[in-house]
Amino acid sequence: MNSSRPFAACPEARASIRDMKIWVFTDFDGTVSNPDTIDLLGKIFDRPSERAVMRDRLATGALKPSEWLAWEIGLVDAPLGKVLEFLRDVVVIDPTFPAFAGWCRKMGFPLTILSNGLEEIIRSLLSPFDLGELRLEANHLEEGKVPWKVVFKDGSAWGHDKSAYLKKSRIEGYAPVFVGDGVSDQEAALCAEVLFAKGELASICERIGLEYYPFASFEDVRSVLEKVAGQARP
Repeated sequence: MNSSRPFAACPEARASIRDMKIWVFTDFDGTVSNPDTIDLLGKIFDRPSERAVMRDRLATGALKPSEWLAWEIGLVDAPLGKVLEFLRDVVVIDPTFPAFAGWCRKMGFPLTILSNGLEEIIRSLLSPFDLGELRLEANHLEEGKVPWKVVFKDGSAWGHDKSAYLKKSRIEGYAPVFVGDGVSDQEAALCAEVLFAKGELASICERIGLEYYPFASFEDVRSVLEKVAGQARP
């Protein structure tokens, strides 16, 4: 585990995960999938001069992250079906994720994807796999709109408060595990009993002294959870 400073859960004290039920929450774009689908579409349908202005506004705080996402998603001016067909050809799902989902089912660990991306895209990319009781919480598109228009889950800064699900799981007696890679994962990371991070999220953890396990694939996540939770491989 990286970082020597104390873990800061939100704000409940840590319990022994061996004595608690586990609930696994994971980001999708850049974590389960490669590349990030929204970033990819933003590059394809980009308006560079407009992007520069929007990026400056985001950096100064004049623009909320959800407003940035709404703008970027709104760049897409192609029918949903055509875009989904393209994404299925170019986006790769972590090949260890389906097996990880199956392991979670066998262990009785609920598994939930929490995404600031789009439900339509995620369901399409995961449709070839048998993922069982996998739960998905994500933003979605306003039906039939071209250019695209996103419908956010809530009014939070990112349009989807991922941390709310981890907090609720604690109330229900679970030890929340979170797997993520991006800036939008920070609030959820702060609420995790066990955290797996890479990319920008790992950099944030290093900066603020938040303990985390680095990972390259969901096989790494599984391996650590087997040890942390005191569980034997089925």
